[in-house]
Amino acid sequence: MQFLSSTIGRLAAAILRRDLLRVRDAGCALSDGKLDTRVYLSANSPLHSFGDAFNSMAGRLAVLMASHKELTSAVSHELRHPLMRLRFRHSLVMEAVTPDEREHNLERMSEDLDLLDRLADELLTYAQLERAEPEVRLEKLQVAPWLAAIERQGREMVGARGDDLALEFRVCAIELRAEPRYLARAVGNLLSNAIRFASHKIRVTVESDPSGSRIHVDDDGPGVPTGAREQVFEPFWRGDASRDRKAAGFGIGLALVRRIARWHGGDATVGESALGGARFTISW
Repeated sequence: MQFLSSTIGRLAAAILRRDLLRVRDAGCALSDGKLDTRVYLSANSPLHSFGDAFNSMAGRLAVLMASHKELTSAVSHELRHPLMRLRFRHSLVMEAVTPDEREHNLERMSEDLDLLDRLADELLTYAQLERAEPEVRLEKLQVAPWLAAIERQGREMVGARGDDLALEFRVCAIELRAEPRYLARAVGNLLSNAIRFASHKIRVTVESDPSGSRIHVDDDGPGVPTGAREQVFEPFWRGDASRDRKAAGFGIGLALVRRIARWHGGDATVGESALGGARFTISW
């Protein structure tokens, strides 16, 4: 019996040592940049749960590194064009013969500086939300006063566009359970997107029933092609020329919309609108 116990003990120690070496080797590989490294341990291993935690960490690290590379590439792309224009306009200002030429080029430089300022603001916002998922506490939200502030901002944006764009709000719910600040940011982003692409009309609908809550933002613009309806929610993705021709954003707003929707336990989607353009929906 003592021999059997000793044999079982040595076997258990050997298995433990083997699994520890596997985890150690995987950690070394991960530190060397091999982000696809994973540890596969037997379900009976005393380190099985540790291996699962390691794999979860490695997967998250791979996602973060991919996001970092994407962010770096996108930022360099977004910065290149306004900086090139600023350099070009600066040379024109230095060579300007008349005050009117100088004033014209200074105005264009100011526009590019505003563009860079908006880009920096969106990047900071995205970075803050990317760092960690906040603790989202859903609370009872009275729809009318909450939506009134968003409507005021929307009508200001419509006024700045300077045409006859119609903005309609349909409220089919008295209360929602949501985080007011984040949800307002998401709806504001959808509204800004719709104002950018709509031809004549935008409709915002808020509804809630026992199955959940939904906010729809419809427009009569060019819509989103079926093949791009997931891509539009990817950071820094911007569509083809047909929808992008009037775009002044950086492809961050819709990514934030989906992130906020998922913090609420829901999602953001896009489909066809009865108005003829796109229908963006936040559901939770």
